Order: sequence, then C-alpha cells, then structure tokens
Amino acid sequence: MAAAADPIGLKSSLERVAANHPDLFERMEATPSLAAALVSLAAASPALVDICARNRGALDSLEDLEIPFDHAVLPAASERAESLAARSELGLLRIAARDLCGLSRLEEVGGSLAQLATEVTQEAFASAKVAGCMAVGMGKLGGKELNYSSDIDLMIVGLPAEEPALKRALQAVRGCFKVDLGLRPEGNAGALVRSVDSYASYWERWAEPWEFQALLKARPIAGDPELARQFSAAAGVALWSKRWGSEEIRQLRKLKERSEAATGRRGLSQREVKRGLGGIRDVEFAVQLLQLVHGGNDPSLRDPNTLSALSALAEGGYVSWADAASLSGGYRFLRATEHRLQLVQLNQTHLLPSDPPGLDRLARSLGFCEDERVAAVDRFEAEMRRRRTEIRSVHERLWFRPLLDAFARGSTFGTGESLSTEAASERLAAAGFGDIERIRVAVDELTRGLSRYSGLMRQMLPLLLSWLADSPDAELGLAGLRNLSALPHSRERLGELLRESPRAAKRLCLLLGTSSVFAKTLRANPDLIEVAGDQALVSPRDRHEIIQAATDSARLKGGKASATLLLRNLVEREISLVAARDVLGESSLAQTESSLTALTEAVLELALEALPPPRPLAVVAMGRFGGGGLSYASDVDLVLVTRGDGSGRSEAHALELLRMLNGETPVAKLLTVDTSLRPEGRDGPLVRSIDAFARYFERWASTWERQAYLRARPVAGDVELGREMEALISGFVFASALSDTELREIRRIKARLERERVPPGEDAQFHLKLGRGSLWDVEWTVQLAQLQTGVRGQNTLAAIEELSQRGVFGGEEANALADSYRFCTAVRNRLYLTAGRAISSLPTKPEELARLAASLGTTRTELREDYRRVTRRARAVMDRHFWAMNDA
Repeated sequence: MAAAADPIGLKSSLERVAANHPDLFERMEATPSLAAALVSLAAASPALVDICARNRGALDSLEDLEIPFDHAVLPAASERAESLAARSELGLLRIAARDLCGLSRLEEVGGSLAQLATEVTQEAFASAKVAGCMAVGMGKLGGKELNYSSDIDLMIVGLPAEEPALKRALQAVRGCFKVDLGLRPEGNAGALVRSVDSYASYWERWAEPWEFQALLKARPIAGDPELARQFSAAAGVALWSKRWGSEEIRQLRKLKERSEAATGRRGLSQREVKRGLGGIRDVEFAVQLLQLVHGGNDPSLRDPNTLSALSALAEGGYVSWADAASLSGGYRFLRATEHRLQLVQLNQTHLLPSDPPGLDRLARSLGFCEDERVAAVDRFEAEMRRRRTEIRSVHERLWFRPLLDAFARGSTFGTGESLSTEAASERLAAAGFGDIERIRVAVDELTRGLSRYSGLMRQMLPLLLSWLADSPDAELGLAGLRNLSALPHSRERLGELLRESPRAAKRLCLLLGTSSVFAKTLRANPDLIEVAGDQALVSPRDRHEIIQAATDSARLKGGKASATLLLRNLVEREISLVAARDVLGESSLAQTESSLTALTEAVLELALEALPPPRPLAVVAMGRFGGGGLSYASDVDLVLVTRGDGSGRSEAHALELLRMLNGETPVAKLLTVDTSLRPEGRDGPLVRSIDAFARYFERWASTWERQAYLRARPVAGDVELGREMEALISGFVFASALSDTELREIRRIKARLERERVPPGEDAQFHLKLGRGSLWDVEWTVQLAQLQTGVRGQNTLAAIEELSQRGVFGGEEANALADSYRFCTAVRNRLYLTAGRAISSLPTKPEELARLAASLGTTRTELREDYRRVTRRARAVMDRHFWAMNDA
C-alpha cells in the first residue's frame, strides 16, 4: 500500500470493501496473494472496488489466482451468486486481478474477456431456450481480444420466428455487457435476424468494403451449431473469394483517414491511443489490409486475432520479422495502456488523462517507477512516444517495403524467402498499380546508382508509393515521378523537395496521380515543382496581374510567333496552378471558375496587343465565359464587334486573332474559340459593326438569341466600344417581357433539344451537361425566369440568388438548382483532369469511373447516387417553373 500512487485513497477503498466483508483484513492477513490482488484492484480501479464491496462472492473469486482458467471463466451458479450479471462481475474481477498482478499476458486478458462474453451469451441463449438461431461474435469479441469496457458486437443468424426468445436472451446479455448489433447488414435499420442465404445474398450484391473487413473477425459463439457451420462456410466463400482492387483498398483507407481527421480536429491525435497517429488502429488496419489482399490465396492468414495474424504474415514473408516485432510490441503496449484506462471506471475510453495525477496513476499502474532523476510519468510518456512513432513509421511503409525488398536482387526476409511474384502482384493490384515487371523497371530507374538522389529515393520510395496509391491513378503518378526524375533540371528540384518537405512531396504525388496535366507542365516548368507541392500555393492572379506579368516580357513584343509561345506557356502554367489549387482543396468551385475566366480574358487582351493595330475591335464573351463560369472543358464563346461596316481590315484582323488563339495544330492551341453565337451563326460575318448589330437585333433576331445574349459581356479590346455594345445588348434582351409566343418558342426549342440531347457514345443517364436536371436544365430554367422577370446578371448562381430573393424561386428550389449546378460543374471539371480530355458524362468504364470518384473523395456508387439525388431535385424545379407543371 505504501508503494501505491495514492495510499490514503487506497486505504479508504479497502475500508469500503470491509464494510460488506467483515472478515476482509483477517483473510488478507492469512492469504498474502489475496491481499496483493485486493491492493492491486483498489489502486487501479474504483469501479472494481465497487464490485468487491457489493458482490458477496468477490473474495472467494480472488483466491488461488495462480490457477489459470483456460476454459470456463464464468463462475457456476451458486446460492451466493445466482444472477448471470453477478457471476459475470466475478469473472471480470478475476481476469482483472490476474492482469494487475502480472499473472496474465495481454493475449490471455483479451482472450479471457472474450471467453467470458461468449459464455454469458451461451448461457443466455440456453436459459431463454433460443432455438433455430445463432450469435456471431464480431470485432474484438470475434478476434478474442476484447477490452474491459468493449461493446460486444453481435450478428444474429436464423429465422425471424425465433425473435421473442432471442430478445429475452439479448436482454440477459445486456445485463452483463453493452451489446452492439450495428454491424449487421444495413446497420440498425436492417433486420435483426437473417438467414444464411440472406447474408450470402447481401454480401454478393450490396456489402461495402468495410463490411468485408469486419467479416474478418466473424466467429460463431452461441446457438445452433449447424447454423454456425453453414454461416462460417458462406462467410468464408464471400470473404476469401473476393478480389481486392485499388478502389476497395482506397475506400478503406479513406474511412481511416476520415477517422484520423476527426480525431485531429478535436485536438486528440496524441491523447487517443486507439484512433490517434501511431495508435491501435494503425496496427489493426495494416494487418487487416494484408489479410484481405493475400488471404484468398493463403489460408494461413485467416486468423481473426490481430497478433496471431501478424505472426502469420511474418511467417509468410508478407511482413519482415523486424516490422512485425515493432508492431506487436507497440500493440501490446497500447492495448495494456487502454486496459488500464478502462479499468478505472469500466467505461469505454481510449484517451490518456489530461491531468497530472491521472497520468501519474496510469504510469504507475503500468509498472513505471521513478527515481531521483526521472519521474514515472516522464518514463511512460517517453515510451509512449517511441512506440507510437515506430508504429506509424512501419504502418506508412509496410505496404510497399516488402515489394521493394523483393525487387532488390538477393533481398530476403527473416524467413529466408522473398515475397513471391504472385503475392507482389496481388499487392500491386490492390494498390492501383499494374504489371509487376513495369513497376520493377520504374523502381529500378528511380533508385539505380550511388548518387545522393538515388539514395534519397531508395529511402523515400516506400512512402512515395504509398502516397501514389492514395491518388486516383497510382500508375500514372509513378510514371510522372519517373519522368521528372529522368531530367537533370527537374530531378534536382524534386530531390530538394523530398529532403525539405515530405508533406509537400505527398501533395505532389496526389497531383501526379490525378492528371497528366501536371506531369506535362512540371517537365516543361521545373520551377513549379516547389509551387505545386507547397501548401502555400501562389494565390490566384486576376486578369490585370496576369497581363502585367506578361507585358513585362520582351517576348510579347517580339512578333506573333514569339508572343504565341509566351501565351502558350502562360496558359499551361496558369491552368496547372488553378488545377493544383482545385485538386488540393485550396480553391472553391467559384474561385476555380473565376481564375479560368480571368486567364482567358487576359489571354484575349494580350493576343490583341500582339497583333498589328487594327480598327476598333471589342471582344464580347458569351455562354459560360460571359457568365464568369468557365470550366477546364469549356469552349470560349465570343462575338466580335467593330465600328463601320466590319469588313476589310477588321475582318482580317479578327481572322488573324482566331488563328492565333485556335492554333494551326491542336498542340499550338491557346484557347478553343467558338464564334457560332454571332448573328446568322457560322454563315454570318465574323465581325459586325455595332450599327449592324443594332439593325439585326431590331429586325431579325430570334427569341433564342435574347436568351443567348443574357450572358453577353465585353471582356477585351476597345473599352468604349465594349460599353456601347453592352448597353445595346441590354436593351435588346430586356426591351419587353416575354410574350406567350416567345415563351412557347423557348419551350419548343428545349423540347427538341431534349429529344436530340445526348450525342452517341455518351451516357444519357449520367450526363453532366445534357442530362435531366443537370447543367442545361438549370441554365434554361434560370434564363427563362430572368427573361420573364427582368432580373439581370450573367452568372448563373448569382441569378439564382437574386431570383430567390425576389420570390421567384423558393429557398429549397434555389438550393436544388444551385446544388445541381455546383455538383455537375465540379464533377465535369475533375473528369477533365482525370480523363485528360473533355468528357461530359460519367464514365461507363468501371476503372475510369473509379479514378474520378477517388479524386472526388467518394466511391463509384456514391457518385452515381449523388448525381441522381441532385439532378432529380433540380429537374423537379424545372418541371414546376420552366414547363409550368404544378405539383397539384
């Protein structure tokens, strides 16, 4: 008692026990082992003291602790302890006493707690006379590694007709343990009881990757033995016949990252021993991923227990013995800490104490001592830091270090056997990489030689491969990394980035594995390697800043060819920076659209400056460009206006401008310019005078042109002429309210477009531009409302907000339209980057859709469901307002 952290509190606790056990001190004096057990329990846990004080069988259960209980841990019913709950407490008390007295290793503690829960469940099923049903232990119960305060996770197999007896049994179990049934199919919303066939059907059709991960721990524990056999067989087929690819692994990693991020946002990353960095989950997750990928071909890896599975992974060469020792040692230390934390009040906590006395008690309960130089707490915290750092380090490189060792000639693991080609191929496929030989060559090129760079690459490559595996296209990212390393000027900058900022290197891997745009630009502009990888990316530049920077270059004044090269490099660099901010989550959709619009405006202005002085010419933006909402895939819709008759020098000058912008070849293209919205379309003059525009608007313009010119906006060229044109267009568009004839005409055109809407080869069901409720539907609905109400403004989202404030759209309707616009635009933007070309419908190929979904932080299924949800709501608004179809 004198050596305890709190001798006075300990004395008080024992006196509380003695109040209900008058012979306590005599028994302690007669039996030193009982005294040691009681002192250990009282020092560690007020909750266990409460059990000792109220349960009359407590002292008996603490005698003869040297005798292990390899089988039954639930005391038999007796006159002194009749209830299942009371007997369960005695079993818990004995397990904890053996643990605190140093008589049980971690594996025995977790296994004994799981066995106690199993026996409680078995007796509850027998007492309630449950027939035709069976309980499956999941989670730590299934893995025989239960905590002192764990929920026990159960799934029930059988026939719904047995539910009344089953519910009585579960109620009895709840008197002893917290029961969680949420791991069953469809969670708490799903059926409590399912047949084996129903489970099998669910796993085949609907189960998410995390549900298969949970199935690793499934173990029948009580009830009908024949059902248990059938369930185990069906679960084995479902789990071990499943092929694990990059999308499934990425989904599991994303779930873990979200959990870590949530812990970090609460400021608990260092205090959380379970979910924090280098915590228990890091070990469990690493082991389970390797089991899922390799267990189908290697039955030795199918053990539900974490430490046993880790040992099997080392035996099979999937993990080096050194890494396995680091993980198992750290896991034991963290689980022992977790047990001590939960013993205090028997509550489900994983947080280290924030108060010094609590931390001191924890350190002492784990056997840390102090001397005149170092306090017990300091020793404990140093050991905690060491273990967690080691776990995290192994966790981050575990997936790829064995691969690299296998690639190195003569490399072996502790067993003397290198990772087999088949096992290496499985792991590469699950990480998103393809042919093993191609990867071997890439790794060899990156690490070959004795230079400082190759040495750095050998050290960093496991992390780089891990980061690339988290990107949408790991193989694309590896190719980009290899190409950057092949050129001396970019290799030097890349090496500097790896040495100075691993965090920036991780971001660079994400960019390279998202789009070929980045690798292409970085090869030509190696100075952007630091910028692309830096968290503090250069802030977006407006059109004036872009123009000023380019105007300072002598190349702009060196003739058309020189200016074209300057502008091409400017467009390439700026789009890459805009895309980097977008992919890294540092720009909103509005900022991305604004940056692309500003760049296009600047390029038009600079191109005009580079050409010989013309007659006055103004460039008027149309479509999404006019609305300030350009996407990566947008054409640049323009009309050109001059003074006079628009012929001669103005027409020739405009043709020269378009040739410069569109380029002689696709490689030379600066912008994809479309002038077909001009009067008379492609058959009309390229340039018209402002007077000719006025006559056309007055005499010949169609209703659809009022709608098209809603978004017209002068963006370059003669400023005064642009203002005059803007006033002329405003008068044309808003001269009068729409007549019934004009309204019918707009609806007729839209109806025809809907019949012809989606080009062959594109998916009409998931079209981001032309699909029902997608971009065009939103834009046509908003533009019609603008024409009907006189609400001005080129930007679609701004117009939705203004129409909502005026009561044209209700709040939910405005949200539905805006949500669809933002979703479809954002997905279309990202699709351009991941596919490397302009596509307007969700990909039909699973691998392309998976890359897109991964880049957006979602899954293929969720992405399609999100599309259906937002477009369905937007289409309902269109039906009410555009087509005038009332809900009634």
